[in-house]
Amino acid sequence: MCEYRSCRVPAEPGERLCILHLASPKDVNRFKEILYPQIDETGSTATRNDRFGFEGYHFPAGISIGDVSARKISPDVILPDVMESCIFIDARIEGNVALDGVKVTTNVVFEGATIAGGANLSRASVEGGVFFSEARIEGDVFFNSAWIKGDVRFDRASIGRTAVFDRTIIEGDLFFNWAMIRGYALFDSARIEGDVLFNSAAIDDDTYFSGASIRGNAYFKGVSIGGDLNLADAELMGRADFTLCRAGGLSMGVDRPTTLWFLRNRYGLRIPDPATAFSFWKFARRQYEETGERAFANASHHFERVWRWKAIRHQAWLHLRESWR
Repeated sequence: MCEYRSCRVPAEPGERLCILHLASPKDVNRFKEILYPQIDETGSTATRNDRFGFEGYHFPAGISIGDVSARKISPDVILPDVMESCIFIDARIEGNVALDGVKVTTNVVFEGATIAGGANLSRASVEGGVFFSEARIEGDVFFNSAWIKGDVRFDRASIGRTAVFDRTIIEGDLFFNWAMIRGYALFDSARIEGDVLFNSAAIDDDTYFSGASIRGNAYFKGVSIGGDLNLADAELMGRADFTLCRAGGLSMGVDRPTTLWFLRNRYGLRIPDPATAFSFWKFARRQYEETGERAFANASHHFERVWRWKAIRHQAWLHLRESWR
């Protein structure tokens, strides 16, 4: 029997591990011959693992979704487009993970996985969370128009190219703490109902939150962004922390921010909480001063002072209201 943890698949002749856990190179057809009965739940339960449990597997090809007929023509490993779960903890995939449009009724887990290509979960619908903590992805990550009801975690993950979450809906929290992204990160028009945490993350290129809505708190403490941070028309509805955040530039739209009171959306973004607004404009002023954009720095300094007094008055009102109770 295979010696990998609780694996129930027989070991290969002369080996301690089964073909599912053996490192490549190995016979792709033989790998599929053992894997597909697990997915189809055929054969003895004593010699196969849980249907969608791929922990520690070493896939000699990429992964995509489709029906049984697609297995005959595709070089990839074909998974169903509807799954109860999707568990790839510590797995290695020698190709792309193409799960665009997949429907998963619990969690998608790639914690500690190594993916030689990219990971595409565009248009995916996941009833639980998506977990890529400590994963290494050599290509791009795409979550365009995905709908995730739980958390999305990329803590300490390494992404070799870009991370794209365009129009993604995340009902839980979004974690990128200590993550490394070698390209740009794009969250345009995304909606995150929970918190966003990018503490100590490193992004080599631009980072876009244009039109994004963050309903919870936003933590960008110690973030390093090699390009611009674009927050044009973004909404930061909760508290935010930009302490020690550094970016190559800051953008909030054309000619924004501005002190011209008659212009629409003169801030360039929406921050209703006074304390958060004060903290943000302090960060913005510092950023614009470092890049030599004097007009934007002056506007940010003006808003910093305005929101400082608003924060003081708001806090005083809270204390007064509490004393009346």
